[in-house]
Amino acid sequence: MGKIVDRFEFHGNRGNAIAETLMDSGAGVSVMRRDVAEKLSSHFLNLKPRTLRMVNGQQWVTVSEGAYLEVEMKGKALDGSFYVVDEMPREVIIGVDFMQRWEIRLDPKNHDFTIGVDPEAIEMAVYD
Repeated sequence: MGKIVDRFEFHGNRGNAIAETLMDSGAGVSVMRRDVAEKLSSHFLNLKPRTLRMVNGQQWVTVSEGAYLEVEMKGKALDGSFYVVDEMPREVIIGVDFMQRWEIRLDPKNHDFTIGVDPEAIEMAVYD
């Protein structure tokens, strides 16, 4: 497992915000604290309630909303889904779901990471 804490700029339909972010290869999903999500998005996705176990292994939280946002990382605008959580110590946790999508590899020893997928190079197939 690897963890890196950094500050990233997030973009939504309400505007931009810089948030302290934990990139955690041990977290299965990405989550964002409600106060940060509300600065970025004027509407959330209504989801079927889902219970998540927090990293301390003892607390459980039920989530029923999500936000689809962009985050600026190494000069690239990467989009993804974040469950909205009322309260947690970190503003944002980027989990494996986001990291797999963009092929992000953590290098905790050097407090660095790489992004394997270039969002500018994504192609869409069009069929006649």
